[in-house]
Amino acid sequence: MRCLGIGALLAVTVVAIIAKADNPLPLENVNVFPEAISDDFEFRKFKIFCNALPTAAAAPMPTKSLMIDFERKRRLWGAIDDKGRKAKTGQYFTFFWRAKRRANLTLRLEYRQTNLKNYVQARELNYPNAKGSYTSEIAVLGEDYETDGPITSWRAILIEDRKIVNSPASILVGVTSRVVHVKVEGRGSFQNSPILKEFAREMLERGHRSFIVDLDNCPVIDSTFMGTLAGLALRLREYSEGSLLVRNVNDRNSDLLRNLGLNNLFAIESKAAKASGETPVKAAPLKPGEPLDRSDHAAYMIEAHEALVDAAPENLARFKDVLEYLKQDLRAGSK
Repeated sequence: MRCLGIGALLAVTVVAIIAKADNPLPLENVNVFPEAISDDFEFRKFKIFCNALPTAAAAPMPTKSLMIDFERKRRLWGAIDDKGRKAKTGQYFTFFWRAKRRANLTLRLEYRQTNLKNYVQARELNYPNAKGSYTSEIAVLGEDYETDGPITSWRAILIEDRKIVNSPASILVGVTSRVVHVKVEGRGSFQNSPILKEFAREMLERGHRSFIVDLDNCPVIDSTFMGTLAGLALRLREYSEGSLLVRNVNDRNSDLLRNLGLNNLFAIESKAAKASGETPVKAAPLKPGEPLDRSDHAAYMIEAHEALVDAAPENLARFKDVLEYLKQDLRAGSK
């Protein structure tokens, strides 16, 4: 029995080592792949945790949150001196994703850091013959984090046969003295529109009147997202100095916006070559809000589509059935 116990302990230890993959190193070359978005693969959610040394000049700030305090201690577990703590200092990205069919997949994290400006780095994890649900973690730590600085922007992608098959949608925001910058990573949809609307409302209340929305890494937008942009533009019209610029728009999104007449409501710029000397705006991801219940979700989508009708009355014919369906859904959800 004693030998069996030791054997079981060794087996558990080996499994734990295998299950914990090493943090990948940066790629020497970051190849650009075309998109072939597939519903066979999806990101369910992601988490970001910044674990910086507890000094006066850096986070973490004092907290009463037991969950945050526990996570900090968990990340520093095993560090017995300053060198060990430094090696665990940085930003951790955890992705929860799913493959509905078997495929040889690569999860890649692409990112920029403060001191490297527009230089893009990437790290990858490989999943041969993947199918089912996965939790993947990639971190930028230690010397890489201390030398090159915090991450200013990022995106995660799933790659199959050198094609991007999925990417989690996120919204990065940054505020300068005059302009509110919004960068959409992934699809602009009914799922991330509510947090964008809430952020824009807060910025308007603080007195900001100039917004730039960057769709460079946004392959497609739906009608709810376009309605959110229209609603923001209509609010800005109430102010004499208000402006909204939607830039780096691909051909597909440009056609969608123009077909609904939104080019008469705000400025639209096609994709342009990036200036090498351009300094990126420091941005941080918007945190997901509380999940909307059925009634709140229907009410929000009704508001977004009514904004499209307000922007161009001819849109009523396009969205009449959608609005009626949503209103029926709202009535059913409120019962």
